[in-house]
Amino acid sequence: MIPTTSNFEPGHEYVFISKSIAEKSSIVLANIQSVRAANLHVAIKNVVLLYQFEVKYMQLAATYVTVLMTIGMRSQALRALLLHALALCQGVNLKWVTDPDLAFHVLKSTADKGEMIEARLALPAWSPVVSLESVNGEQWRRMKTQFTKLIQVLQPISQLTTIFETRGHNLLKSNTVIDALKLNELSVASFYEWVFEREFDSEKFAEICQATWEWRKQIALKGFADCGVKKRTIEWCVEEIRRTPRLYDLFGEKWAEPEYYSLILQPFVLSPAINLTDVAVVIKEWVKTTPATEPITPEIIRQCVCSAHPFPVVERYFPFGDDALDIAPNTHVLIPLDEMAGDAFAAGVDLTFGAGSRVCVGRHMAMKVMVGLFTDCMVRSDKFQPRLNHKYSGRHNDGEETSKEPFADAQKHADCNRNGQSNTEK
Repeated sequence: MIPTTSNFEPGHEYVFISKSIAEKSSIVLANIQSVRAANLHVAIKNVVLLYQFEVKYMQLAATYVTVLMTIGMRSQALRALLLHALALCQGVNLKWVTDPDLAFHVLKSTADKGEMIEARLALPAWSPVVSLESVNGEQWRRMKTQFTKLIQVLQPISQLTTIFETRGHNLLKSNTVIDALKLNELSVASFYEWVFEREFDSEKFAEICQATWEWRKQIALKGFADCGVKKRTIEWCVEEIRRTPRLYDLFGEKWAEPEYYSLILQPFVLSPAINLTDVAVVIKEWVKTTPATEPITPEIIRQCVCSAHPFPVVERYFPFGDDALDIAPNTHVLIPLDEMAGDAFAAGVDLTFGAGSRVCVGRHMAMKVMVGLFTDCMVRSDKFQPRLNHKYSGRHNDGEETSKEPFADAQKHADCNRNGQSNTEK
């Protein structure tokens, strides 16, 4: 039972079956069958009510808001209220920054992401993979160091352009419609060839391509991934590393640990497949509005990325504040890149890949890939249909999901979390 203004009793213990947010969320969902702007004030009122009582109810309040956030994250008006409520639960100040110059300096001034969006939404969605882009503090510094070592034993990143362009041209020569599924497969196969220096067997490894859709479903807050597919994908990755001496020798059996296998799975398998297919949809829209003679350029590609940014809201935490930036102590700063990245780029402030020490570590690889894939002959071809069979995106399918969708299989996800934790501990 979720406390509301009518049934909350001070001192009453509200006990949950599991510690996992997924299980708590399923219980919450039973009471909030849908979240609409019309009844949002009730949800916020409930959170404030919880805040007024003892500290032991604060985790409950934070969980309640987290559930609402998963439903409303892409709604700009809704998420603002929900994030303010979550900040209230966590006892931090909240500051929104929409000025491009100020946003740039905020990102340059600290690497601390705090414990709000990434910690509550991104990291659980990625699990048991550990996203280098989402972790914080010492874990991020440790993983970034290991990632730098990994890059040094891989092929030159310029080779990515050649691989993607070659595979793209081969697809164009076939009679195949280049839909989201084909683009997804192309991304996985191309990065596999670059990382492992051998051909990707599309039939043998078909489940790996499916896995990217499972992960993106949960990352986009559209449902929970199949934990069996996740587990088998991780096992596949570790085995492929063992078959590759120059990679295996780098970290040995540590590759079987989440922080290590994630160095390959997240930046070279999952994230590119998710982001490239999303960006392709935006590029197709650009094609529809421009003359056939207008070439696609790296600048156009960056603008397309900004218009549907993979990080809708970027966050930084200032425990001690920053007088120069007019930020008070204990303040969580939010930068809505999906609202302002395009305008910032037009104003000469490039936030495409962030800024500062937390700038995207794969930014150079990403541009090499997109320049190779999104050629004029590719994007202007009638075979290029990236919206076809495109699903689970937080960028392009926002009007198609229901409020129940993110928690339809919450119990299965909770079981997956428990199994994953026990496997990790072994």
